[in-house]
Amino acid sequence: MRLMNCILLALFCLSASAFAEPKSIEVISHSIVTDTIEDAVSPSGLVRTKNGDYLVTFANAGDVDVGCTAFLCRSTDGGKSWSAPERVWKPSKDTEGVACNLHNLPDGNILLVIERITYKSNKPRKETRSFNHFIGRYSTLELQLCTDADGKEFKHLCFLDNVNNALCANSSIVVEFPNGDWVLPGYATSHTRPKPNATDGSGYWRSKDKGKSWGKFEVAFDAYTKKEDKYIVFTENAFFVKADGTIVAYARQDSSSYSECYAYRIESKDNGESWSKPEETNLVINYFSFLKHSDGSTLLLAGDRKSVPSTRHVTIFSSADGESFQALGKVYCSRGKPGGYPFNAATGGCQRFVPMEEPNRYLIVFYSFDKTLPGFFQTYIDSNIVEVK
Repeated sequence: MRLMNCILLALFCLSASAFAEPKSIEVISHSIVTDTIEDAVSPSGLVRTKNGDYLVTFANAGDVDVGCTAFLCRSTDGGKSWSAPERVWKPSKDTEGVACNLHNLPDGNILLVIERITYKSNKPRKETRSFNHFIGRYSTLELQLCTDADGKEFKHLCFLDNVNNALCANSSIVVEFPNGDWVLPGYATSHTRPKPNATDGSGYWRSKDKGKSWGKFEVAFDAYTKKEDKYIVFTENAFFVKADGTIVAYARQDSSSYSECYAYRIESKDNGESWSKPEETNLVINYFSFLKHSDGSTLLLAGDRKSVPSTRHVTIFSSADGESFQALGKVYCSRGKPGGYPFNAATGGCQRFVPMEEPNRYLIVFYSFDKTLPGFFQTYIDSNIVEVK
C-alpha cells in the first residue's frame, strides 16, 4: 500500500509539472518599430519568416478609417531593431481605408490578409467627430500567400466570402482544428438587428485543404444572445485547442459600459460543427490571441480594460487548464511613463505575439501614446522581447 501511494504521488507530481503554470514574465528588451510615421497604430500582423526574420504590419489610422494606409517593416536581428517600411498599401479610392494582417500558417508559409473598407464619406472620423461615420461601411478581404524563405514575394490566392455586403474583418491568428482544418478567425456585421440563425456575427472562415481555398463565413457565437434584455454584439475573437481536443473560442463584445464588457467563451467538441452557448468570462479584453507555451499551458495576449494603474495596458495571461486565466505581466512602453507604463488608454487596442527561436521567449508588437509626438492620435509602434518564467 505504501509503495502504491508513492507511485500515485509521483504520477501526480509528473502530471502537475507537465502543466505547471508560468508565474511571471521578464521583459528582456524593448525597441521602437516606428515613431516617425504619424499616428502609427494597430500592429495587426506579426510573423517569423523561414529564414528567421520578423515582419510586422500596421496602419496610420485607427479602425481602418478613411485614408488609412498599411505598412510592413522587417527585423533581421531577432527583434532588436526594425527597418523603415519596405512595403506600403494605399487606398484605391478616397472613401477607402486599408489594413493588412500576417499569419504564420501551420505548414510554415505566410498568409497575408489585405482588408479594404469602403465608407459613405470621404472624410475620416477625426474630421466628422461622429460614430455615425462607421455605419454602412463594408469591406473586401483579399488573401495572398508567401512560400519563400525571406517573406518578400506574396501572390494572390483568393477573396474571402463576404456576408450580406457586410463589414468583415480578420481578428486573430490562424488556428488548426483537431481534424486538420485551418480556421481564420474574424467577424462580419451587416449593421442590422440580431436575429435567430443569423449568417453574420463572430466566427471564422475555414480551409479544408491546407489553405489552398477558403469556405463561406461560419458563425460561432450565437448572435441571438441577450444580457439584461439587451442583445450582445460579438466582434473580435480568437481560438485555441485544449489537450483533449476541445476547441475554445473567446469573443469581445461592446454592449455594456467600457469596463464591464466582459469577453464571452464557447466550446466545440466536433471541430466547429456545433458550439456551446456563449458564457460570460471574468476578462475585459481587447484584440486578443492565444499561443501554446512549452509546458502545455495556454498564453493569452490582450489589452486589459481593467488593468491598473493604466487602463488597457497590454497584458500576458496564462491558463494551465484552458479554463481560467491569470495575468503574468505587462509590456514595457519605450516612450511611456517611468517603469514603462503607458501615458493613457491609447494602447491595448491591437497587439500580436509570436514564439521566438530561444526557448520560452516571445516577440510582442503593440502601439502606445506619447504626447510629444506629432499627429492627431500621437501614437507609435513598439516591440518587446519577453521571457515567460
